Amino acid sequence: MKPPAVSPQQLEAMLKRLHLACARRSYSELVEQAERGAWSFRDFLAALASAEIEHRRQTRLRRCVRQARFPVLHTLEEFDFSVQPELRPLLLGSAFAPEFAAQGGCLVLKGRSGRGKTHLATAIAYQAILHGHDALFATANDLVETLSLAARNGRVENARLLLDAGADVNERAPNGQSALVMASFSDQGRLAELLLERGADAGDATTGYTPLH
Repeated sequence: MKPPAVSPQQLEAMLKRLHLACARRSYSELVEQAERGAWSFRDFLAALASAEIEHRRQTRLRRCVRQARFPVLHTLEEFDFSVQPELRPLLLGSAFAPEFAAQGGCLVLKGRSGRGKTHLATAIAYQAILHGHDALFATANDLVETLSLAARNGRVENARLLLDAGADVNERAPNGQSALVMASFSDQGRLAELLLERGADAGDATTGYTPLH
C-alpha cells in the first residue's frame, strides 16, 4: 500500500479533526526523535499514543479537581501523622483503594477542629479522582441549602442525589423549615413522597405546624 501524499498542514488538519490535540502539537518533535533514534514505525506510534493518553489524563485530572471545589487540594503524603499519633495510615488504607468509591464506600471522620479531617477527606476524594471517579467537596450546610432549594422547586432527582450523598432528610434550613415542609407548602407532591420514603418526619411541628398541616 502506497502512503498518501500529505503536507504538514494537511496532517495537522487531520489530527485536529480526530481531536488529537497533543499529537498535533508534539508529532514534529517525535518525528525528529524517531529519525535520530532509528525508531520503528511501531515505536513512533506507541510514543505518539502514549503522549496523547497522558495529556488526556492530565486534562481530565485538572478538570475534575476544579469541579470538585476543594477548599485546598491535599494528598495523604502531605498529612502529618505525628500530630495524630493514634491515627495510622493502615487504618485509612481501604479508603484510598480503587474499589472504595466504586463500591460506594463510606467513612466518618470525627474530631476537634484543626485535627486534619478536611485534609483527609480531600485526600480521599482526590485519590478517587485518580482512580477515574468524580468528586465534589460540600459542607453539611451546602447539602442542606441545596436540598432546601430542590424541595422548593420540586427537583426530585436532585433531591435523590443529595440524599444518596448523605444529606440529612430532617435537617432544617436557616429559616427553620425542613425539606418536607418546603415541599408540602410548595405543592411538590412527588418530592414530598420521596422525602417521606427516606425517613422525613411528618409530625415535626418545630415551625408551629406540621408538613401535613
